[in-house]
Amino acid sequence: MNRILLSILLCLLAISPALAADKADNDASKREQQRRELIDFKIKYLIKEVDIPADKQAEFERLYRKMEDERLSLFREVYRKAKSASKSSTDAEILAASDMIASTKQREGAMELKYYQEFKKLLTPRQLLNLKRAEDRFNRKVMETRGKAPARKN
Repeated sequence: MNRILLSILLCLLAISPALAADKADNDASKREQQRRELIDFKIKYLIKEVDIPADKQAEFERLYRKMEDERLSLFREVYRKAKSASKSSTDAEILAASDMIASTKQREGAMELKYYQEFKKLLTPRQLLNLKRAEDRFNRKVMETRGKAPARKN
């Protein structure tokens, strides 16, 4: 009886890391899918709110997706750098991570200016102003919605 229980326990221990890796991969792909869906919804919302003509919608969507991908890449880079700074890191490594975090807003601002120049070629001045306002409204609504969402269960 003890041998059977021990065998089952060893099998479960051997399988559990594979199951955990599958769950982590599944969670990551689910988060990525949710991010893509949110960006799709945001772009549709912005097109409607800014009243972008049909002939310019595809170019707007291409530019906006490119900007969002670049923003995501920036934040992932910062997250990885910050996460890599652990208790065993040297002061220089921790300082480099801190510097990167501190400069994130500046880098994001430079990125926004770069894409603003592209959007200026595509949109009218009124649409540019409405774009910023619509982005702010969208972000506020998302944050309000997240605050009302029920707590996740792990």
